Amino acid sequence: MKNLLGFVPLYTVVCLILGLLLQYYCKIWRYGIVELFGIIASLLLLLFILHTSQKRLAFGVTYLISIIALGISSLFLKNPQNYPNYFIKYMEKNGVVYLRIQKVLRSTDYYDKYLAKVERLNGSMVSGTVLLNIQKETNTLPLQTDNRLQLIPTFTRLPKTLNPYQFSYKDYLSKQGVYYQIHTKTNKYRMLPTVSKSLFGLAETIRNWVKERLHSAHLSADVLQITNAFLLGEKQFLSKDIRNSYRKAGVIHILAISGLHVGIIFLLLQRILSLFGIRKRGSTVTFVFTVGFLWFFALITGLSASVVRAVTMFTFIAIGEKINRQRVPLYAILNSMFFILLFHPYFIFDIGFQLSYIVVFAIVLIQPKLVELWKPKGKITQFYWKTFTVTLAAQIGITPISLYYFQETSLWSIFTNMVVVPWIGILVYTAILLLVITILKITPGFLTEVYNFLISAMNSFIAWIASIQNNGNLVMSLNIEALLLWYLLLIILFGTSFKTSFRRLVAISVVIITLQTCYILDKINRENKKELILFHKNKLSVIGIRNGNKIQIHHNMDTSIVAKEKFLSSYRIHENITMNYTTKLPRLYAFDNKTFIWLDKKDVNPNKKVKNAIIILRNSPKINLERILLATNL
Repeated sequence: MKNLLGFVPLYTVVCLILGLLLQYYCKIWRYGIVELFGIIASLLLLLFILHTSQKRLAFGVTYLISIIALGISSLFLKNPQNYPNYFIKYMEKNGVVYLRIQKVLRSTDYYDKYLAKVERLNGSMVSGTVLLNIQKETNTLPLQTDNRLQLIPTFTRLPKTLNPYQFSYKDYLSKQGVYYQIHTKTNKYRMLPTVSKSLFGLAETIRNWVKERLHSAHLSADVLQITNAFLLGEKQFLSKDIRNSYRKAGVIHILAISGLHVGIIFLLLQRILSLFGIRKRGSTVTFVFTVGFLWFFALITGLSASVVRAVTMFTFIAIGEKINRQRVPLYAILNSMFFILLFHPYFIFDIGFQLSYIVVFAIVLIQPKLVELWKPKGKITQFYWKTFTVTLAAQIGITPISLYYFQETSLWSIFTNMVVVPWIGILVYTAILLLVITILKITPGFLTEVYNFLISAMNSFIAWIASIQNNGNLVMSLNIEALLLWYLLLIILFGTSFKTSFRRLVAISVVIITLQTCYILDKINRENKKELILFHKNKLSVIGIRNGNKIQIHHNMDTSIVAKEKFLSSYRIHENITMNYTTKLPRLYAFDNKTFIWLDKKDVNPNKKVKNAIIILRNSPKINLERILLATNL
């Protein structure tokens, strides 16, 4: 930890993240772009003066302030709403809009979804991105990247979440610079000719060609879906059953291209270069070929966030090897993190970004200390011991943030990953070999059967793990304070030497006491909390009346499925309370010194005079509100 604390890139990354968070949550900078560049230039000039005058302390403080300012600038410049040509500023009624498809999203039952760039509005060149929802129709092909449309749309704000602790699609898209959406039908827009292909359009063309070659290998439907996911990054077409099985087994990460897949390709490239006798540490040919191929791979997979961060990290590993840099892994992690956040600042809010870097940090800091606990003999035992320690280190690192975001983590994932991680390496190598054979137009034959068997066997194994996962899941919720304290505790435990010291024991004790205090305060707050919640459920009524750490759910749903509803289980886990269910609801109810009257189709004529009552309508009753208000003396 002493060496880590003396590593300048660590402070650089921390200050950059601090600047991003300050700008996002506090809106530190609200002025123009020119003024912002003026401040950055002034700080750089001050840094130069302090450096030449050799004032180390003042230079260090100014450097950190400059990095914070850089983070503020990066997020400000990335927000499209800060530019004068943002499309919504030109919006008029019946305005003609020209869109270009940027990204194909996962469809719903009713809509095909896309991210579309707004190119022109009412004849003016504009900027910005919208969520485009096109109603599904039979015999209509979905749009592709770079398709251009002309339409007269109605822009609407992305909707807020309707239930507590529900996933916010609005928040998710706003952190990608998308704030508005369009709903339309196929007969409401006109297709325009594609003038030129963008980088993403070129990537999709290459990706479609690769998919055609893989399809010619006569792979089964499930095998083809999984191959497209871990080789091309197209997990949006995976079936719901496959996705759920992998998620429950704790191995959903292997379906998204990540550091694991890029690392396998990185090692494969180095082995290929070794076969040709040009694999040499620091070799320029090795560096150019490896980095060039990795970025080409990132391009054809669509330059998704997970691929960009993994390829950037391995690029810095290659740079570290090229210049014989010490501490290459740590150097690669921090520097790749810095440059990714500098050019894509909203990645800091991406859950995948956070998970991947936490896993890598955990492996780099924790695994070396775990592997030293036992030194087995025999290569097979050593291999599985190292695999176990890597998996355990990753699980230790990822558990707090998994509980924070998902309120559960699979305890089976350690065992599952020990089996699946070596397996996925074999699959990637086999898939690449299969792709090369199909490109050469050679009938794969036996290789196709082997590949089908390998993926089918992996699917069966993961489905079996998923079927027993209910007995091996840790389910609880962490708030942000507890999350930060848990990671502080892990840093103290594993980021320093195992040798005990008084100061280290004091630090551990302080963190544990603070963590316990947070849990106690949270429990007190939970036991004193009272609220009435009208949950949103289409065409149904779900009302929660909470008193302390218990909540009574009144509903008219199917009693066999009500407890499994995601919006109710999310609330129960987040609040850590007991939830009871009933299909009965009093017509008149007093709560928190307020009176509530529940009216539905069966009872629309209250016969009691109640002052200052709050009327709640259920099941969309057809009533005369004025008569109801007079009847209740409101």
